[in-house]
Amino acid sequence: MPNKQESQSGDAAASDAAEKIAAATAEENANKEE
Repeated sequence: MPNKQESQSGDAAASDAAEKIAAATAEENANKEE
């Protein structure tokens, strides 16, 4: 079942990337308010 394992790895990477994007967006919004 290597495909299933790859899918889980991809989901984890996508989740990590989404968290980084959300953090960057929040930081940008905070900078705009200043």
